[in-house]
This record gives sequence, structure tokens and C-alpha cells, in this order.
Amino acid sequence: MHKILMSRTGGPEVLEWIECADPVPRAGEVVIRTHASAVGWPEVLVRTGAYKWMRPLPLTPGNELTGHIEAVGPGVTTLAVGQPVYLAVREVDYACGTYSEKVVVPAVSVLPLTAGDDLDAFAGLGYFVFAWALLHEMAHGHPVERVLILGAAGGTGSALVQTARYEGKPMIIGTVSGEEKASFARALGAHHLINYRTEDVFARVLELTGGEGVDLILDPIVGARFSESFKLLRRWGSVVSYNATGGMPGADLFPAMRSRADHGVGLRCFSMHIYEGDPQGRRRIREPAVAMLRSGVKPRISRSLPMSQAAEAHRILERGQNMGRMLLKPARSG
Repeated sequence: MHKILMSRTGGPEVLEWIECADPVPRAGEVVIRTHASAVGWPEVLVRTGAYKWMRPLPLTPGNELTGHIEAVGPGVTTLAVGQPVYLAVREVDYACGTYSEKVVVPAVSVLPLTAGDDLDAFAGLGYFVFAWALLHEMAHGHPVERVLILGAAGGTGSALVQTARYEGKPMIIGTVSGEEKASFARALGAHHLINYRTEDVFARVLELTGGEGVDLILDPIVGARFSESFKLLRRWGSVVSYNATGGMPGADLFPAMRSRADHGVGLRCFSMHIYEGDPQGRRRIREPAVAMLRSGVKPRISRSLPMSQAAEAHRILERGQNMGRMLLKPARSG
């Protein structure tokens, strides 16, 4: 078999396609032959060494996959050879990565799928789990009718748009970098798109909401203008930061929050790592996402590359050229 291995951090060139021995399951374990592995920004952060929760090197990147059971170890009775499955590496404490033709994991960590489940769609299940958590676990029980999604055409952003539309949010506003991405996000269900390169996002949000603002801002960017976000919140509104690709906010952050004290605004920082050691919490946020995919919601898959081209997949992400989901597949899967 083959897999991607990185022995050092750096540019995409550190992602090496190597040949290695096939895994053999021990008692309680199964071998999964990969159908597809999703590609996302966390793997880019791992590759560059910027990820806060880095595992020791060398490592194989990748956080989720779909595939079929190829072999079962002694004592495994809940899974059978040939069965379609989903794996999130969070369930195995990141003991493996999914940029690999095969993985061996404990059987209890695997989510069984049905013959009717789309394995390409379920390879990006984690994005919808993440989106559901952002929309439901961060709002502190206050109603969310108006949501602003920054980067609405990306992997997480597009899942947020689809999840918000699935739940019938009456106003979904997204930011994008151009008309192609605006058309893409609009087709997923966004009501209003703002080109942040040519428009003033803050002025446009206030215009679209009649000066009232939104209930929830989902922000993976932060950056110098982050403190202005509080001006865009209605009563009890919150900003949720789930990355900071644009850098840290300025020293005016707390004064900006205090200036909106009469609106009870909030700020939360979110990471899926909050669910480590919390299997019940992980199930709680996964089950609605599984139901959503089985109801007919389909992630938009913009590219499906051979797994050996993981470096090119990372270049596409870093150039901002990706829309929706991007997958890596062993060559035999197409």
C-alpha cells in the first residue's frame, strides 16, 4: 500500500507519497481500504507546523475518510468485510492519518454506513458536524435567525451555508472573494453574498439588515478589523472565531465589546478539540449531520484528486482556489 508521510514541516513538497507494508488487524481492530479522504485547512496547518495540537513527526495527515472494511481482527463481530464505513481520526486519538490507502483502527471507532450512503458525500461529514456545532453549541440558547458566514464558498463555509439553509434560517449572509464564488454559495442557499474585495462588508451587512445587524457571525479570519464585528450584532448576538487566518485582533477588542454592553454581545472561540474526552458530545453533534446527509443534502465536491497529489491539493487551498469540498482518492477509486 501507499500513504502520504511528512517527516518535517514546511511547504507542500514535504508531503511524500511512500510505499509501506499493508496493516494487519489485531484483536478488536479492522482494516479500512480508503475510498476517499477529505482535504481541509487543519491539514495545511499541520503541514506548516502552525497547528496548536501537533502530533509528533513523522506523521500522515488527514482527519476523515470513507471506505470499506477489508479485514477484521479476532473478536470483531459488529463489522464485516466489504461493509462501507466512515472514520474520523478524533475517534482514535489521532493515532493515524487518512491520507492513506489503508488504515487499521479499533472497530469501536468506526461509524458503519449503509449501502445507500454516498461515500464521496460522507467523506466530508466532518464539515457538517463542525457546522452543526457552530450553529447550535455556540449560541447559548438564543435564537439565531440572521447569520453572517465569512468565507461562504470554502469547505467549512459552504457546509455552514447548507446547514443554515437546511434549518430554514431566514437570512443567510456570506462573504466571498469574487462572483464565481458568490454564484457557488448562492446555489447552496445563501440569500445575500458580499464581495469583500470590492464592497465594505460592515456597511453592506447593516444595509441588508436595516441597521439592526445579525444574531451570529462565524469568523475563521479575525484580523485587524475584527473588533468592528460587534457593531453588526443584534441583542444577545455573538461572534464565534474558529480560526484566525488573518491574524490577531487589535488592542481595542474589549473596549469594542464593552461599547455594545447594552446589547449583551458575546465572543466565543471554538475548536473541535473541545470534544476530546467527550464521546457523548461527539455523538450529539454527529447524529444531526448524518441525518442531514441522509435527507438529501449533498456537499459540493469541486475536485477529486489522486491521493498521491496531496501536495497539489494543499497548493489549491493556499491559493484560495477551492470551493466546497476537495477529496483525495487512491488511484483505483477514480
